[in-house]
Amino acid sequence: MEAHMSKRGPGTEVYEEIDSIVKYLRSNFLEKLPGDVLDDTSAKCLHWICGVIEVNGVDIGRYTQGLYSVICLMEHNCLPNAKYMFEPGTNVANLIASVNISKDTHISTMYTNALWGTQPRREHLAITKYFNCSCERCSDPTELGTYFSAMKCLNEHKDQGDCWILPVNPLDNDSDWTCGSCSARLNARDVHLVTSQLGEQVDKLVQENPNVKSLEEMLTKLEAMFHPHHYHFPTFHLVWLEAHWFQFMCLL
Repeated sequence: MEAHMSKRGPGTEVYEEIDSIVKYLRSNFLEKLPGDVLDDTSAKCLHWICGVIEVNGVDIGRYTQGLYSVICLMEHNCLPNAKYMFEPGTNVANLIASVNISKDTHISTMYTNALWGTQPRREHLAITKYFNCSCERCSDPTELGTYFSAMKCLNEHKDQGDCWILPVNPLDNDSDWTCGSCSARLNARDVHLVTSQLGEQVDKLVQENPNVKSLEEMLTKLEAMFHPHHYHFPTFHLVWLEAHWFQFMCLL
């Protein structure tokens, strides 16, 4: 299994993070073991093991990862044709086709979160899997017509129509964003700032027990800035439903 050690060496941020774990393991556990228990407990070996787990590990629930020899061989695609599911109460993973797969077609799964927009998906893959995704979904500014990352143009338009701001080149993180109807143009930094700030506010709501009024205020902000299908809405709508359900139950 690949560990991409050439990109995780001394001087990199990930090396410093893992090195603290390596030092802790060696000083508190491994150095106290009899010499014949493990063949290699060197820092180099432990860094390699951590690299293998991070690059190839499969999430099992929220806090656990596992290595699966077949799953790790599948290629990534942000529009995958297969998925893996765990048998209840076990760590046994079953590979299941998401669509009909023709003969000789590559079987693909997803290494990142399907409910993220193109920029956070590609950023996550670049940081953790060390490649830049250029799949069909990532290459399309509209994400296959979903407008999953689109911002609303704030200029006045008679008809909303194509008045959505999309990246000129979604495979370039520094690409400008433009409106499909007028000449409005935003730089990538401003788009990222607005998107990340509102995303942080949505994430904060998830951690809290928001009342309906605060949710309505958040909804107004999101609707003012983003396409109705924007990737911040699924998370928000989940919190919205939970809050309304709680309010309903309190009335019973």
